[in-house]
Amino acid sequence: MPKRDKYHDAVRTALEKDGWTITDDPLTVPTPDFDFYIDLGAERNLIGAEKGGAEIAVEIKSLLRNSYFYDFYQALGQFMIYRLAMNKKGMNMPLFLAVPNLAFEALFQVSIFKESLAHYSVHILVFDENEKIILQWLKH
Repeated sequence: MPKRDKYHDAVRTALEKDGWTITDDPLTVPTPDFDFYIDLGAERNLIGAEKGGAEIAVEIKSLLRNSYFYDFYQALGQFMIYRLAMNKKGMNMPLFLAVPNLAFEALFQVSIFKESLAHYSVHILVFDENEKIILQWLKH
């Protein structure tokens, strides 16, 4: 099983504060050749006219190693492989890439970053690692 990201516990707490129940830590996606481990699986009961609940998968990235953009470049590849594996297994829940606010703000200044989110339909969860709260949900 892979090592946890530096902000794993912060994102888990932020999701719980936002009303999500963690169902998997990690969420295992088995394939014939390799098992993938997405950091978290979560669900939330919906209120009102909608029935059932919402489920999500969350891959957490600190983006602290090299540069924000290089780390995002690597995370994007991982995200795409995870999403493909989930689709092949019939796991239709949306996959979110969780990134800290400071990294997101720096990346959002780069046009190719913004374009890549839309082009590859990357869902982003922006979190504050100190306050342990979710700041933004971006669905593309």
